[in-house]
Amino acid sequence: MSYYEWGTDYIVANKAFKMQIDEELKQPSKVFGATYQDLNNPYFIELNQGIKDSLASKGDQLIVLDGRLDIKEQIKMIERLIDHKVDAIFLAPVDWIGIEPALESANAAGVPIFNVSTPVYNQDMVVNVIEFDNYDAGVQNATYMMELLDSAKIAIIERTGVKASDDRVKGFLDTIAGEDAIPVMEKILKEHPEINVVYAVDDPTAIGAIDALESAGKIDEVSVFSIDGSPTAKRLVKQGKMAATAGAAPYTLGQVAVQEAYKYFDGRPIEKIILLPVKLITKENVDDYGITDWQVFDL
Repeated sequence: MSYYEWGTDYIVANKAFKMQIDEELKQPSKVFGATYQDLNNPYFIELNQGIKDSLASKGDQLIVLDGRLDIKEQIKMIERLIDHKVDAIFLAPVDWIGIEPALESANAAGVPIFNVSTPVYNQDMVVNVIEFDNYDAGVQNATYMMELLDSAKIAIIERTGVKASDDRVKGFLDTIAGEDAIPVMEKILKEHPEINVVYAVDDPTAIGAIDALESAGKIDEVSVFSIDGSPTAKRLVKQGKMAATAGAAPYTLGQVAVQEAYKYFDGRPIEKIILLPVKLITKENVDDYGITDWQVFDL
């Protein structure tokens, strides 16, 4: 059985870009652009919805382009948004360093970039960074793991080129540092059948690991820890197939990002870095968060 959640129809094909612009832009007060790592990831769908709804409430519009985990394509998308003179861009970069040419283009054109969810390397090139506390998400998972288990052999599944992933791993490793008999392995189940913990940097990755564990008949032997708090992950927590997920509220993040954009355009002071909290979701408290929708935190 597969637990993957697939994205909906947000992707704008390159050849259809101009047609979408002509159809959607009805002379709103402002037109914003947005491009994310991957809109097959439910987290980014929810983040996008928070941004879109918040802009719509002010009569503004959003053009959404999917990075599809391809940094070269994401750079082209940002250049197209610049060419169409959007007022600002919300960006979750596919590669935190590789995105810099697009940031240079936006800066040269005077188009402000609001960096959401995962930071860019050179933060002087964006207005600000709005993200969840990814380091603390790793800390919370590691702390709970050490409460559950006397010892662990751990496989860590991460994403390269993504600062949020690095922070999530660092928080986890810093917390277990100094603990006895906890070797950290980065290879997967077939090569290391002795592992009893999988720590994944996001829910889609963890869900894929759970699929593999079920296929191998090892789901009861391995504790899976993750980050995001998606509805599917929460259902797996409730079923006992996932030990914990550090819950974020991407819709709330989208709302905060839009609030920051309007502060900027109003000339009000804004903070350079905004860290939103994460809340560890386990079998003990999963019902408090519900299993059918994403959690929404109070602003």
